[in-house]
Amino acid sequence: MVKDGKATPQKQANVGTFHKVKDTDKIDKIEPDKFYKAIDLINIIRARTFPPYKGAYLEYMSYAVAGK
Repeated sequence: MVKDGKATPQKQANVGTFHKVKDTDKIDKIEPDKFYKAIDLINIIRARTFPPYKGAYLEYMSYAVAGK
């Protein structure tokens, strides 16, 4: 659609979210035994990808796996 020039603009909702650092620090560690909705896990990883954040990580079988 965009490539063909047929895309129609959509008005964005004027809503957003705001999170304090102490709240976002809680999501740095991804728990391997916890069930996440796919979109929630994607949002956690996406939220922690930007500087100055160190990124989300998980610990599994004594290995630490970090995403950046």
